[in-house]
This record gives sequence, structure tokens and C-alpha cells, in this order.
Amino acid sequence: MSQAGVVSDIRRRLFKLRLVRVMVALFFLIRGTFFLLVDPFRGISDFCWIYRVSQIDIVRNFAYHTVSRYLVRVPVGPNRK
Repeated sequence: MSQAGVVSDIRRRLFKLRLVRVMVALFFLIRGTFFLLVDPFRGISDFCWIYRVSQIDIVRNFAYHTVSRYLVRVPVGPNRK
């Protein structure tokens, strides 16, 4: 097995641990909150990652509601072709 395969296998095994997922989700939560102020697209991307991958209900709910509230506030302009 190659070194990349070993690293990938270790990551996969670690990510099965709930504590690891919580720590990573909190990292993305803090980073996403910062980026919502600086670069909204990147912030929303972090919150979407939390929702899709973390499997931590309380953080997923927070991410879902944050994205929903943000999208309601974004003004919609005319279509451009």
C-alpha cells in the first residue's frame, strides 16, 4: 500500500470517531463564521461542509439555520445573460 493510501486509511478511521468529527466541525464552524464576514461564499461553503459531513446533529442544525438565514438576506438581482 502506498503512503497516500495509508494516510487516507488513517484519516478515514479517525473520522469515524465522534470526538474527531466534533473537533473538525467546531474548526469549520469558527472558520465559517469568520469567512461569512470576509468572504461569504467561502463561509457558506464551510457551513455546507459541516451539514454534509460532520454527522453531529446540534452543529448540523446550527449550520443549516445559518445558511438559511443568510440566503434569505442576500438580495436577488436581475438575470444576466
